[in-house]
Amino acid sequence: MSAALSLPFHTDKLTGENWFAWKIKITHLFELHQLLGHIQEQIQVPKEGDTEARANWERNDTLARAMIVMNLCDDQVVYVAQAKTASDMWKSLLDAYDAETHPSMPLLRLKLYKSLLEEGGDIVKHHAELKALRRRLHLIGAFCHAIPAEVRCKDVLCMIEEEYDRRCRDRGV
Repeated sequence: MSAALSLPFHTDKLTGENWFAWKIKITHLFELHQLLGHIQEQIQVPKEGDTEARANWERNDTLARAMIVMNLCDDQVVYVAQAKTASDMWKSLLDAYDAETHPSMPLLRLKLYKSLLEEGGDIVKHHAELKALRRRLHLIGAFCHAIPAEVRCKDVLCMIEEEYDRRCRDRGV
């Protein structure tokens, strides 16, 4: 048995809610097994003529694909089922979960920005709602990276537009 086979291949399974932590853990596993280049497309498929290099690439890509699938909960496998390579699987997971592309991230962030306590409202309940929003954003990685200025500008513009529309409706315009 080689030393590489005694290294860990598993981490907590991806549930969908633990994306950010799972991504860090699985990335370290890929580094440990020298497979990070396969998921990041830094190692290209060798040409047909180089059979030894091609066999090595296929073996490593198969290992990387297996590591991904074995570290997913059953309901997450759908995201990678059609992928042909480890990098295709990785891209599919990034598209599904990464903060920059996560479909609910901008809406959740706007909801957090716009959350105001109504006059006479319950401060404890309001605080709990804010904490829940921040937790959901954290789970998809939105608070793990600085939010780029252009994204913040888009968020503010959306808030201004919504407020303008609301005031127009209130005035019957």
